[in-house]
Amino acid sequence: MISAGDQPRVERQLEEGGIRHYFESVIGETPDKAETISSFCSLWGICPAKAVYVGDMPSDVEHSQEAGVVPIGFTDGQPMMERVLTAAGARHCVSNHEALGNLLVELARG
Repeated sequence: MISAGDQPRVERQLEEGGIRHYFESVIGETPDKAETISSFCSLWGICPAKAVYVGDMPSDVEHSQEAGVVPIGFTDGQPMMERVLTAAGARHCVSNHEALGNLLVELARG
């Protein structure tokens, strides 16, 4: 996981949401997400088309598209954000951490 948020806060949110175990690595405080996503995929030998990036802002969707990964919009229960993130190009939108966990399992199954 790559986030512009500070590392401790991001780790805490993932733990509290019960989804930290889905992420092998968490990188916080990232200024250039597209470059970091590309570097991350390269470092781990991951085909970008088989990776996802979860974001809560239209810029997150745009950065994931630049890096060639599948954008997932996180709406945090705000219906308007689903429209905004979908319009930005999110292929999937989820409203909470439980839905995100379910979607990640579904996508991993292929």
